[in-house]
Amino acid sequence: MKQRILVLISMCLLLVLTACTGGKYKQCCEIGAAAVDAQEWQDAVNAYSQAIELDNTRPEAYRGRAAAAMGMAKTTDDAIDKDTSYRSAATDYRTVLSMGDCDAGVYLSAAEISEYFLDLEEAHSILRQGAEVTGDPAVQNALERIEAKIQLSKILSGIPYYGYRDRCIMTAEQAAAYAGLLQDGLDGKITLKTFDGDITAPWGQPFTVPGPYGYETSRSAVILADFANDGNPYLFLFNPEYQNRSYTIYGWHDGAVEQVENTELVGYMIDDLLIENTKFPGLVIEKSGSSHMLMGDSRVYVFSNGTKILGYSMDYDGQYRDGEQRMIVTENGTTYDYSWKEYENWLDSYQARFSGGSYMGLPLADVCKDGLSLNNMTERLIQYASTRQVMQNK
Repeated sequence: MKQRILVLISMCLLLVLTACTGGKYKQCCEIGAAAVDAQEWQDAVNAYSQAIELDNTRPEAYRGRAAAAMGMAKTTDDAIDKDTSYRSAATDYRTVLSMGDCDAGVYLSAAEISEYFLDLEEAHSILRQGAEVTGDPAVQNALERIEAKIQLSKILSGIPYYGYRDRCIMTAEQAAAYAGLLQDGLDGKITLKTFDGDITAPWGQPFTVPGPYGYETSRSAVILADFANDGNPYLFLFNPEYQNRSYTIYGWHDGAVEQVENTELVGYMIDDLLIENTKFPGLVIEKSGSSHMLMGDSRVYVFSNGTKILGYSMDYDGQYRDGEQRMIVTENGTTYDYSWKEYENWLDSYQARFSGGSYMGLPLADVCKDGLSLNNMTERLIQYASTRQVMQNK
């Protein structure tokens, strides 16, 4: 009898403690929810963490803490803090998913984090499970969008690409326009302008460049190139034999295809080259020339938003005045009248600022080795446009 009484007393104490703990758990969750509403993310994380210490078997606190961590991630500009917060949220969402009985919001948020970390297969798995469990249209829609994104990634992996494919933001309209341009070029409908005259000829076949050198070239190979490192790829068409002496670049600017650059310089003593240089973002076009040793100019064009803009200009002109050699240098619109010694010092400064680049930078040259034919690129761009349109509709 005595033993039975002790058991009953223990059960009563347990019920009292559970009720107290349950009340504190609920209170912590309420504080966390209020902090989330106020976007006081760290306060929310702290409150939900206290709730989890009180009871780690219930999903509400894990879900609340995950939401707070996501709020932190989306409102910080620090890349490390963003990644840390997303990883923390991912851990809590996995815990919630393991407990079962989740609504659409949990599946959508968990998949969003996986997509942020470029784990599309994990995002697909989460959304597929969510679609089966909840039947929610928003989850199904997200699932179809991820499936299209996975297919898009596979298509893009088959296209030679200078830059980071996972940053590519090429739209369906852009890809379709590029494909149409290539088809027009294959049909001989595009005119290319050179120093010595215009050329209208099918790109996939050899054509002769007018002028004193009269060499034969083509536009038989093509890659996508993120020259600006902003996710908006340019079309880089070239002759594999000459590469950076015979090429054409098109970009996507203000919703239309724009010819950014056309170069035909085989045999010319003029530099008009693609160059990698740490002084500028991405690749640049450096144009320079001289009429003689003491007169010349240089221009650096920076790729931006599907076009090119002037990033640097310099002109120099040697003059002999009052018994000494002078150099007139105009740099970015400002003119300087230098003695020869001052000019040498300026030249050292110029070379320190703008040297160190590699012409036809090796990463680009490596991509160009795998350049596609225009027909193959056209087919893949059409596939990309169709798949991307599915994503854009979701």
